[in-house]
Amino acid sequence: MSTQTDDLRAFFEAGPAPTLDAIERGTFERGRIDAGDTVPPTWIDPADAPFEPVPRPGNPVTARLIIWVTLVGFVGALAWLIVPALGNRVATRDALILDNGVLTAQPVQLAPVSPAVVTELLVGDDGGILPEGAPIARLAGSDGDDDVVSEIVAPFDARFVSIDTLAGGVVMPGTPVATVYDPSRMYVIVSVAPQTLELMRSGMRVELTSEAVDETIGGQVVSAVPLLGTDHEPTTANLVNVRIRPDAGAVVDLLPGIRFGVEVDLRSVGSDAPRLTLTSGAG
Repeated sequence: MSTQTDDLRAFFEAGPAPTLDAIERGTFERGRIDAGDTVPPTWIDPADAPFEPVPRPGNPVTARLIIWVTLVGFVGALAWLIVPALGNRVATRDALILDNGVLTAQPVQLAPVSPAVVTELLVGDDGGILPEGAPIARLAGSDGDDDVVSEIVAPFDARFVSIDTLAGGVVMPGTPVATVYDPSRMYVIVSVAPQTLELMRSGMRVELTSEAVDETIGGQVVSAVPLLGTDHEPTTANLVNVRIRPDAGAVVDLLPGIRFGVEVDLRSVGSDAPRLTLTSGAG
């Protein structure tokens, strides 16, 4: 085999090989090629020039690392966008961070027990707390008998939500004359997913912070309340409201609607503490 290879190499080194046209014309001479002839490709012995792959530019390890980092970042960003924006996340093993708390009051409607005419509204304009027992409105019998007079008074130290009638107006049983709330019984309500609710226990200590308040307010987890009327909103249909009771007197001077960041201390109660129970939300 090597002898044939040496013969072929010697033949090509002596000059270009003849073409068929040159042989037929009889014009072929060793070392001479006619203008119309085609030069054959040079033959290379594979033994003399073994195949070597062309290396790719750059560092392959670095390239793979960049690809993996990019892929992980993309998947993480996609997961963050898919999860409902509740702001709920476990910051550490010891604390649960929530950022959608809202200070909430329970409205109480004050209405007569029988048909009546509002003869006088006794409503202050200072926006302060109305002491328990203070008169809010005077009523007369709806038949025009001015001797039948009654009063609607504040059932507790209250703030007004609204005045729901005018002096001289006729009100029926169940029709509110005014709506008030008890500022000492306000709660912070925060909506959480069921898996977050599993981490919480009744009595856990809480720290409340807000841009509207200069200092941190303490409180504790009280109960859970179903989030009703949200079947038309798939992103909130499975959520539960958790009630947080601020420390006594801490929010009396604040108004409902203030938003709070909530940090729940998961280690403030023992593992045997009762789970949150769903309540009607009243009281």
